[in-house]
Amino acid sequence: MMSDTAPELEQKGLFTGERRFQLKDGRYLFIENHALRQHHEYELDVLALDPKPRFRLIVAWRWILMAILVLALEYPILRYLLPSLDPDGQYALTVIIVFTLLAFIFIVLAFAYSYRETVFVSRHAHWPLVHLLHNKPDKARFRRFVEAVREAIERNAEQAGLTRQQWLAGEVKTLRRLSRKGVVRSEEYERLRAKLMKMTDE
Repeated sequence: MMSDTAPELEQKGLFTGERRFQLKDGRYLFIENHALRQHHEYELDVLALDPKPRFRLIVAWRWILMAILVLALEYPILRYLLPSLDPDGQYALTVIIVFTLLAFIFIVLAFAYSYRETVFVSRHAHWPLVHLLHNKPDKARFRRFVEAVREAIERNAEQAGLTRQQWLAGEVKTLRRLSRKGVVRSEEYERLRAKLMKMTDE
């Protein structure tokens, strides 16, 4: 149950599900992600995060490519296939309308499934761990929460006084725990762990 005093943010997207975030004790970020096909609930120590948020545009390329494919098929069908099946050209207009309508539907789906994100990444491996729908539920609340998280990261990092080795070890531990919860895929965890372990030798 989320507190009334801790900074928190609730977001809903048409195809991205519901996301809830709470910054507790100025140190721990609790995250609930109720997506259409998955549910994750986990906790992050803000020390694992880089204080600078990143902006990302998530583009639904599958639907865009489908629209391009439909439009690309339209010409050869009209030019080569249809004349042999319909010598009088009675159905040419119908074919044009159908293909154009299909392309339009795919483009609409591409816009619907595309969205903007602001993400906080892990401090050294730069792997996105906190995904916020940009400016949701409104710009003011969104910016207040992002600023609260950023300030918490910087404040705790300043107070922690950790060595580089301790930072890296803590990040590996965080990623391992998230991998066990299914937030980070196991193959990605192994890749990121190897990257961080290499940094410890530098």
